[in-house]
Amino acid sequence: LGLIDNTCVMLRSTPETTLVKALYGELDLTRLRVYLNLGTGMDQVSLSDMQAEWDELAKGAAIAMPGARVLQQKPEEALISFICSANNNLARITLILDRLREQCGTSIGKLPEDLGQEMVTEYGIHPAVRVPTHVQDFVSRGRLCAFPTLRAVADLGEGQLKGLGLGYRAKYVATTAAMLAKDESGEVLEQLRHEGRETAERELCRLPGVGPKVAACVALYGLGFHDAIPVDVHVARVAGRFAPPQLARRLRGSLTPKIQKDVANLFRDRFGQYA
Repeated sequence: LGLIDNTCVMLRSTPETTLVKALYGELDLTRLRVYLNLGTGMDQVSLSDMQAEWDELAKGAAIAMPGARVLQQKPEEALISFICSANNNLARITLILDRLREQCGTSIGKLPEDLGQEMVTEYGIHPAVRVPTHVQDFVSRGRLCAFPTLRAVADLGEGQLKGLGLGYRAKYVATTAAMLAKDESGEVLEQLRHEGRETAERELCRLPGVGPKVAACVALYGLGFHDAIPVDVHVARVAGRFAPPQLARRLRGSLTPKIQKDVANLFRDRFGQYA
């Protein structure tokens, strides 16, 4: 269950295919393919064809996560989401973003009670696992809301954003949203698609709360640059397995912007345009 723009979509995988239907809104299969990064027309890229060319290190990841995709969100959603992700865990990020949608996003519809119950029941299967706070919060609200516009986020202000649980990130989100919302065309981020990855990442780093990793995340998940490599300690640890000795030694220290850039280049050299 997920929201793509103003449409609530349900997906279910089977051994043969993926089933899809719209719970609310109109199902746009072209938009869905873009969102799932499946490509359209002549630009379709076969994940299995790419995996066939990978070495054993990468093939292990493909086996562990078959069909994993790099989603293509709208750039403003990717930007706000990844600023919120800084020094945070997945459950709390989900909680914050759900609250943000509820607070100032367009209401799409109600969460069907049976689906909400199914979410809660999934955790009840494992006695040692409690239902996460973000799931409880989402089910109890029972509303499905689109991601808010930058103007709506800016209008909340730092104080209300802190009340949603953003903490120190509230200042960055409020300031960045306000800066970008000044452009009435709403095309500032979209224009970065045509500037090239390096320029896009450099321009993104000018925004409050955006460093090299967040800039790479937005470039990858929001702007469609398939060779953008977000580097954190986990990616750096993987890089240490095949990095040349000099870089491998540097990876034992702090993860500086220079090291992040070198690790990203290492992945691009090894895996090419779809690194």
